[in-house]
Amino acid sequence: MINSKTTKKMAKRTTLRDSLDRMEQGQTITFPIEKMMSVRTIASQVGIILRRKYTTRTDNDARIIYVTRVS
Repeated sequence: MINSKTTKKMAKRTTLRDSLDRMEQGQTITFPIEKMMSVRTIASQVGIILRRKYTTRTDNDARIIYVTRVS
């Protein structure tokens, strides 16, 4: 049996791919540094598929990875 509260929560969850798809040129979004490998891999793949360019940078002290859509 599926819990309806869990189903609603999962429906609201935004994927990393969705976040990158919706980015406007020049926009920057952040993720926890623990997701660094996934973020960089998916940003690269999405960039190739959608003919976009993303840059990433990390802030080790704040434990954040920044993704910026360049083009």
